[in-house]
Amino acid sequence: MAFTYEFIANPEVASNTAGTYETIESVEALDDTTVQITFTEPNPAWYLVFTGTQGMVLPKHMFEEYNGANGREAPANTMPVGTGPYRVVDFTPGDVVVYEANPNYRDTDALAFSRVELKGGGDATSAARAVLQTGDVDYAYKLQVEANVLEQFSQGGQGEVVTNFGSLIERIVLNFTDPNQATADGEVSSVEFDHPYLSDPQVREALALAIDRDTIAEQLYGPTGQATANFLVAPEPFRSANTEFTFDLEQAAALLDAAGWTDTNGNGTRDKDGQEMEMVFQTSVNPVRQKTQEIVKQSLEEIGIGVELKSIDASVYFSGDPASRETLKVPGGYSDVCHRQY
Repeated sequence: MAFTYEFIANPEVASNTAGTYETIESVEALDDTTVQITFTEPNPAWYLVFTGTQGMVLPKHMFEEYNGANGREAPANTMPVGTGPYRVVDFTPGDVVVYEANPNYRDTDALAFSRVELKGGGDATSAARAVLQTGDVDYAYKLQVEANVLEQFSQGGQGEVVTNFGSLIERIVLNFTDPNQATADGEVSSVEFDHPYLSDPQVREALALAIDRDTIAEQLYGPTGQATANFLVAPEPFRSANTEFTFDLEQAAALLDAAGWTDTNGNGTRDKDGQEMEMVFQTSVNPVRQKTQEIVKQSLEEIGIGVELKSIDASVYFSGDPASRETLKVPGGYSDVCHRQY
């Protein structure tokens, strides 16, 4: 774990989970089986580090030589090692990864499958069709497909849709820094420059009032869709009952007026001190997310906020390339004005 922290926190590695570890002051290996993690301040989310997609413990002998700008070149990035029930035997990035039973697993005889193939790429609608209509594959996970489309596919008789309320949400991520200014060394979206309006709490409150959560949930996600004001929605004991949301365009407009953002030049977009209130809203290519963008754009433009929509291939959008402005997450922050993520 000590090496994993050293690796993820190394800015040259450019890990896209580095932000999660900024809460840590130090990690010290006390002996072969004991590690002491010291946080910079009391942290109720201490369990987020070194687990799951935020950074499972890395084998030092596989990554030690790649603890730097060459981190992407580590062979274990595409042929990982671990102690789980399956091991990777073949991996083609953006296509297929093949797992076989791990002979070193503690209970290999109890495994349900001897071989598992996971196919990536493509799109959610094609994945749903492959399970529900053609029967070409056995299982498709977390389908971002409109509810009515899934219902139509289900009539093919090859599979069924099973849903449950999970812990992940769709959310809009705002950039509190100015993506249109750069530091002397060329860094854009630097903490040296606040965003001209998203850094204002009144503006952010107006945006929250202008998002029609119920329409998005009901029309795009169907009976299982649930609108929420919470970031943490599960498990139940952690979900706050003290939050609420309101869709009110009149109140949103009033807040923008109070913050000094009005349309002084009559072009339909609010402005202040020569700055137009325009934002870029980008997300991955997906029918549900594109329709969500349209709903949000319509509401925001009704209250005088200009919105440019961008749809980016998921393999690019969810990557962590620090040189790209089209990725959701880059080391230390987010790359543009307004994003949507699951």
